[in-house]
Amino acid sequence: VAGAADGAVNGYEFDGRKSFERKFNVSKTGYFGSQSWKRAYKGNNPDNGFKSDFVRIVGAQDFYHHADDLRKIGYLSGGVVLGLNAHRNTNKWHTVADFAIGFAVSSITKSAAMWWIRK
Repeated sequence: VAGAADGAVNGYEFDGRKSFERKFNVSKTGYFGSQSWKRAYKGNNPDNGFKSDFVRIVGAQDFYHHADDLRKIGYLSGGVVLGLNAHRNTNKWHTVADFAIGFAVSSITKSAAMWWIRK
């Protein structure tokens, strides 16, 4: 999940945040739009101030920021799971294999998501 979110965020950013506008004709200020960050403000205008204190504290509620949070949480939780399993594995090669498999799956899902979002 973290790898896919990472690829989606990177591909979206490389594509000028216009992937969904180009592919699905979404609004620039909609959840998936290139100016979705403006949704945090009243009337989608930064001059009007934040919609609420919740939005001011939590941040923009859009694809980019949610996917970015998902990749961070995913990578952190994946590291915790690998670290906890390392204590249970008596054979250290199992820990190495767990890491290698996690790395490979993360790399493949990142590449696939980046390819999908940019095409």
